[in-house]
Amino acid sequence: MPICARCFGITLGILVLGPLLSVFTFGNMWVSLSLLFLMILDGFLQLKNILKSDNFRRLVTGLGFGYGLFTIPVHVVVESVFLASGNRLVPLLFVLMNKA
Repeated sequence: MPICARCFGITLGILVLGPLLSVFTFGNMWVSLSLLFLMILDGFLQLKNILKSDNFRRLVTGLGFGYGLFTIPVHVVVESVFLASGNRLVPLLFVLMNKA
């Protein structure tokens, strides 16, 4: 069953890009929201025939949307847990490197 480039990008962003980049950095909530907005804007411009979207653009905006969709709940949980406890936020990679 074929899948469109945007849906493939969203799936890849959620399953691969989100967890992979979360190991190195927590990122920024505004970046995640901006990536969500970019895909919505791309879809709207294509719907109104203002801009034709090709498969590469659909894949890239889908990856960004998937990453944003993955990281927003992570931001909410991590920031609420760590800020409530007063601990400093550090990426998982730094925690693993300091254990060795």
